[in-house]
Amino acid sequence: MELLKEKTSFFCSLRKGEYFIQYEEKSQAIVGVFEGDISVEDILSFWEELRNGYPIPQDIKGVAMDFTNARMDFDASEHEQIASYFLENISFVNRFRIGFVANNPHNIVIVMLVSRESYRYEVRPFTTLAASLIWIKN
Repeated sequence: MELLKEKTSFFCSLRKGEYFIQYEEKSQAIVGVFEGDISVEDILSFWEELRNGYPIPQDIKGVAMDFTNARMDFDASEHEQIASYFLENISFVNRFRIGFVANNPHNIVIVMLVSRESYRYEVRPFTTLAASLIWIKN
């Protein structure tokens, strides 16, 4: 199985939207770029792909999830499913700084709720991917 570094990017089509994953070598980050309407299940599928899809190099510092061109198409109260997944898989999730890039009020609220749900994982909201990658690297 290939290492993530060797896979520059791959594309995954979801039920409503889609995403692709790429390795950002300079920032030592995995970047998931989402487009369209995204469900909670889509976000959890992204994390399952990271967790089970292939070995992730130890030098990866974080995961940036870019929702700039996407809409989290679920109620804000459903953020608990994401937080629960993070806690259930804490040994994997807490390896990373997790930056959510959100630029509309609905997405920002969801990200803020996930970030405040637990201090056992490190999640922060950002309005640009560049800012998220700088935070992950440092």
